[in-house]
Amino acid sequence: MTLKTRQTELLTVSEVASMLRVARNTVYGWIQSGKLKRYKVGTRAVRIKRGDVEKFIDLGA
Repeated sequence: MTLKTRQTELLTVSEVASMLRVARNTVYGWIQSGKLKRYKVGTRAVRIKRGDVEKFIDLGA
């Protein structure tokens, strides 16, 4: 997987929560507060770019 592909890979809220070892509700809270950007897939599904999660980690959030 190339770096560009890895950065644009879409993750579920559960995958992000597992990566960061937090509850799914915590991830939803970060989305609501604007700390993480979400992408809607279909009518209900939410995804987060891996690159956005990595930036979030780098910023020390």
